Amino acid sequence: MGYLDEIATAKMAASHRADSAACKQIAARLANMGVSSAAASSAIAHLIDQDAVPDACCPIALPSMFTGAHSIGAAEQAPAMVPSAS
Repeated sequence: MGYLDEIATAKMAASHRADSAACKQIAARLANMGVSSAAASSAIAHLIDQDAVPDACCPIALPSMFTGAHSIGAAEQAPAMVPSAS
């Protein structure tokens, strides 16, 4: 994996197959977020060193997953922020 440095890549290769797959997913997400290669490599190596690689990567929350006050047209439904007269 060209994004991660040799140390993180070697640790991933030496880790359990499931951990290695999870680290690959995490590295891909970090790259998509614009995290530097050095910072991502350090984070991946630290996860492996601490035996803290998550069992399954969490799905990314998309704006379409949130409804209610954040949805389009919610301005008409939201209560007005007017101080009470009492």
